[in-house]
Amino acid sequence: MDYKKSYYLSQYGIFISLLILIVASQTNENSTLRGILIAIGIISVIINVLQEIAFCRCPYCLESLSTRTKLPTYCPKCGRKLE
Repeated sequence: MDYKKSYYLSQYGIFISLLILIVASQTNENSTLRGILIAIGIISVIINVLQEIAFCRCPYCLESLSTRTKLPTYCPKCGRKLE
């Protein structure tokens, strides 16, 4: 998977996961539904973070790219320009 695709999929996935968790926090009628939504949200966040760790890497040296703020334009290890 392309590092840019991985980054954007992870960002959107985490956003959707947080929306699910917000909906779960507002649900107070059915505790079973709330528990299921919380579990789905947490599992989804974990999957998205693992996906970003596994695939958001420099295409040249395979160094993990820091994506805390935005995608870097140059690899921190090899210094090559990222496309």
